[in-house]
Amino acid sequence: MSFLEPDRLYLLLGLLVLVALYVVVQRRRKVYAARLASAEMLSSIIPRQPGWRRHIAALVLLSAIGTLTVGFAKPTAERRVPRERATVVVAIDVSLSMEADDVDPTRLDAAKQSAEQFVSELPPTLNVGIVAFAGQSAILVAPTQNRT
Repeated sequence: MSFLEPDRLYLLLGLLVLVALYVVVQRRRKVYAARLASAEMLSSIIPRQPGWRRHIAALVLLSAIGTLTVGFAKPTAERRVPRERATVVVAIDVSLSMEADDVDPTRLDAAKQSAEQFVSELPPTLNVGIVAFAGQSAILVAPTQNRT
C-alpha cells in the first residue's frame, strides 16, 4: 500500500499531541479537585477509581481523527484483476465452391448461419472479427465487441 499524498501523514503528529494533552488533563484532574474542595469533601467529589467508560468517547474521537487523517493521505493499492480478454476471428470461405447446393440452401448460407450461432454463444467480453477468403483474404469486420 502506498499514499498519493504521504506528506499529509505528518498530521498524525497532531493526534499524538491530542493524546498527550488528554493524558495530562486526566492526571491533573485530581489536583484541580483538591484546590476546589476540602480534604473531607474530596472523596465524595472524586471517586477512588474513575470508571474506564468515561474514556470511551475520547478513544472513539481520537480513532476517528486518526482514520480520517490516514484517509486524507489518499491510500492506494495495486491489485491484479483477471480479465477474460481474447479475440476470435471467424474465417468464411467465399469462393465459388461455396455456392454448391449439397447443403441446404448453399454451403455459404450454412456457413453464415453456423457463424452467427457460434458468435451468439461467445461471452460478451470477447472481441469478434470476420475474415473472408477466396484466393485472397479480406477483413470484413475488424475485431469488436459489438455483435450486430
